Order: sequence, then structure tokens, then C-alpha cells
Amino acid sequence: MFSLIYHYFDSFGIIVTFASNLMKYSILTMQLNVADHIINDSFFDYIIKNIDCNDTSRLILKRENVDFDKKFAVLQIECRNKTKNKLPEILKFEKYLFPKSISAEQCTPEQVAKFHGELFAGCNHVLDMTMGLGVDSFYIAHNANTVTSLEIDREIAEIGKFNFSHMAPNITVINADSVDFISNCSEFFSAIFIDPARRDANNKRMFGFADCMPNVIDLLPHIKRCTNRLIIKASPMLDISKSILELQFVTDIWILGIKNSCKELLFSLDFSQNAEIKAVNIHTINFDNIPQHVDFQYFAIDDSQNSHFAIPAEGNILFEPNACIMKSGRTSQLLSLYPSLEKIDVSSHLFLVSDANQSSQLPGRCFTIDKVIPFKDKELKQLRVYKELNVATRNFKLTAEQLKSRLRVKDGGNNYLFGTTLHNGDMVLLLCSKATK
Repeated sequence: MFSLIYHYFDSFGIIVTFASNLMKYSILTMQLNVADHIINDSFFDYIIKNIDCNDTSRLILKRENVDFDKKFAVLQIECRNKTKNKLPEILKFEKYLFPKSISAEQCTPEQVAKFHGELFAGCNHVLDMTMGLGVDSFYIAHNANTVTSLEIDREIAEIGKFNFSHMAPNITVINADSVDFISNCSEFFSAIFIDPARRDANNKRMFGFADCMPNVIDLLPHIKRCTNRLIIKASPMLDISKSILELQFVTDIWILGIKNSCKELLFSLDFSQNAEIKAVNIHTINFDNIPQHVDFQYFAIDDSQNSHFAIPAEGNILFEPNACIMKSGRTSQLLSLYPSLEKIDVSSHLFLVSDANQSSQLPGRCFTIDKVIPFKDKELKQLRVYKELNVATRNFKLTAEQLKSRLRVKDGGNNYLFGTTLHNGDMVLLLCSKATK
């Protein structure tokens, strides 16, 4: 039967061969040059075949004739293994490519990226000013009609174009400097998302808005011209009060964590409000087996000075709020949200639970107090039997590391020790075990 063969180059430099047989077409061969990496069907077969290899250096050293970029294939194996728990949904796409190893290390966890995407539900056109690996762009595109993603690195941008061509065709990737782009942009977007790089050229961690790249504070006048809504992803190390003053248009702040580890802050700015914003909503979300979600008002009056303070005793249930709530600085507002709580001191951020039946509903960890030990040399002898303790300090004169050194214990075991100061000024050590919820 007679067949016609067609060859052409598409926008990615893909050489595609088609065979026509009674008006029916099928791809016979595929050779791609993506960001100077030669890949083809054998490239992806190689990844699947070797995905369980724990020693990828052995693959590199192995002599074999291949018609694709072998080093780039091995990079895919390494990155897929690094992110198999971080990006399970995205890795279902067998032809998803990682541009660089650092992209896998620094990408947004899928669970958090999905939440980012939901913030853009109903948007028509969203601008992602800092694409990177594109995990955030991918989930924003699930909720918005179209997304334009900027990436300054040519290789990362080209690979992003390839990934989204078959994963999310409503994303347009542009290889551009986001500062230049927004400074000269005449388009108006439904919303803009930005995740400034928090490492400098020497890989040193940076935290402040003015220190990260790009500098969001400097870009605000240009961003205001192009949207009414901006969402900024930032370091959990930022001072929230200072950030509100710097950004000025903040309406909402999300403090996001995974398994009691605070991962990031999200600031939502509304430029349509010309008047000073007097109410800022703080949303804390700790993603765990059951997500813990608690909201606060930033400018709410702190009435904890007038509240009742409890004295801890053996057998009491001790409650420690999760890391996201701790970061919010709004722990006193928990007293009105959870009536069973009694605070130990204004600055301790630890509570006693008057109704043990409600401990399972609390957003954090609960412990049973086994001993209350005054912080005095002769009393510390009680702790000599312990070689391992999980030590934390709250409103205490020693850091956790200093207290561990003083007690000569290492981290670990099933016992927990909290160093804290009571409302009457007494310093105590609370020896605890994990409470069953």
C-alpha cells in the first residue's frame, strides 16, 4: 500500500516524520532538540528502564552507544527520585523534564502549589513573574483561563515550553527578565504572582524583599500599573509586622506549613483600595494528615493581659500550637477560639487544656505533663536518668541547645521537655509524654 512521508520542524526544533496511509497519520520517529539537549523516544525509555537505579554515577560511567543526551537522561532519573514524594501528580507525565538539579531541590511542593493555584480561581489572565520549574504556574493554570510565565534562564524557559506544550497548553512561557518585562508592560492582568529568588550569586540565603531578586518593593509602582491584585511568596523568616508596613496594600497573609514545619508566607495585595487598609486577615494552614486551618485578625486587640493564667501540674494536658500559628504571633487569640485553653503566660505560647476531650480538635501538639521541675540545680538531678529528650524552650532564659548542653542530653526518645517561665516569674521544666488524641 502506497504511503507518503512528510518531514517538518516545529517551534521546538522537533523533527517529525509522518506517514500518510489512506488519510491516516502516525508519528514514526521523534527527535527533539530542547534547550540544546537531544532527546527522543529512546531517551524516555532509558529513564523508565533505569528509574530505580540508586547509583546514577554507574550509569554515567557505563559505556554504551545511545542516540540521545545521556547525561540529561540521568539528570531526569535523579530529579524524579528526589521529587517522587514532592511532585507525585506531575511525575505521572512521563515526558516531564527537569532543566537542572537545583530546580528539583527548590521547587514548590505539590500540596502547597495546589493551594497557590486555588487563590487564582476565576481569573482570566494571570502573570507568573518567576516561573522556575513551573509547578506553581501549572496549578495556577488549573484555575485561570490563561497564564503567562516569565523565566530569565533560557534553558529553563525552553524546557518549560516543552513541558507545558503537552501538560498545560494555556500557559505561555516567555524567556525574559521580569524586571524589564513589567517595567515596559502595557497589559493589564487579573492577578500577578511572584516568588523572588531567595539566594544570591554565592548561594547565600536572603530574606528581605529588598534583598531578593527581583526586588518587589522597587517593582510595586510598575506592578500596580498592570494589576489590582498581587500575591507574593516569601520566606517564613520575614517579620510580618515590618512586611505589612513595607508593602502597604496587604489584605491577607497566609502562613503555610507542612507537618509542623513553617515553609512560606504568602502576601496578598489589593491595589484597588486607595485608602489605608485597616484590617489584615492572617490564615494559618498546617498541611498534615488532617490540615489544620486557623484564621486570625492581625489588628485585633490583644486582651491576654487580662486573661486568667494557669499553673501547670502533673497530669495536666499541655498544648503547643503548630509552627504556623506560632509564626503568626496571634496565639493569644486562640483563647477566644478554643474556650478550653488556659495560658501559662503572655509570652510562653503554651497552654493548658481544661477539657481533655477537646484536645483532638486543637491545631497543634498535645502532651501529658509527667513532672513539673523547678529550674534549680538540685532539682535538675531528676533528669540525669535521661540520655535523650526532645527539648524546646518558650519564654526561657536558655535556648533549647543551651538547655540540652546543661542537661547533657541528645535529641530523641519519647519524652519531651519544655523550659518556660510562669506568669509569677518562676522558671520551670515541664517533662512530658505525647498525649493520645
